[in-house]
Amino acid sequence: KTYWVQVDGAITEEACRRLTDGVLLKDGPARAIHCQIINPPDVPPRDPPV
Repeated sequence: KTYWVQVDGAITEEACRRLTDGVLLKDGPARAIHCQIINPPDVPPRDPPV
């Protein structure tokens, strides 16, 4: 599966590394196989904003 994740502010390489190292969510641990910072895609603004 591929997910686009919208974040508040700018994401850093360190934050991307933390996702591939693994994070703890409410329903248990999660780990991204790959994290890539991309340019903002051409999609409508989110309502309400993040």
